[in-house]
Amino acid sequence: MTPVEDRISMSPNLARLIKDFDGDLPASANRILTHELVMGALDGATPRLQRVLMAARRIARDRGHAHVGCEHVFLAILQDQHSIPAQILEAAGALEETSRKVQHLISSESYARPSNPVEEVAGLESDNN
Repeated sequence: MTPVEDRISMSPNLARLIKDFDGDLPASANRILTHELVMGALDGATPRLQRVLMAARRIARDRGHAHVGCEHVFLAILQDQHSIPAQILEAAGALEETSRKVQHLISSESYARPSNPVEEVAGLESDNN
């Protein structure tokens, strides 16, 4: 048995196929399961939510980020002028500033390494004073 067969029960044909393609079955299975979980969670997603998630992916990609995080989704929501969060922040006069701060944070050097985002925001506020 190969190491992959030891970890996952599979048919000999599938094991041979994986070996032939020098694939990583656990990684492939994880990608498939993750995709299914995410897509299942979005079964009832509105067209607006779908657009926001696509915009979040674009925001992340445009910044060279390999992931899509809450911060990318938040920016995408803020860019949707019809979203409730964007309308609330606009009415409070804080939309542009909030968007600017999030963009600054995800463009900063510290974003790529584990840090405390609260400290980053505090640093932004002191820069404005």
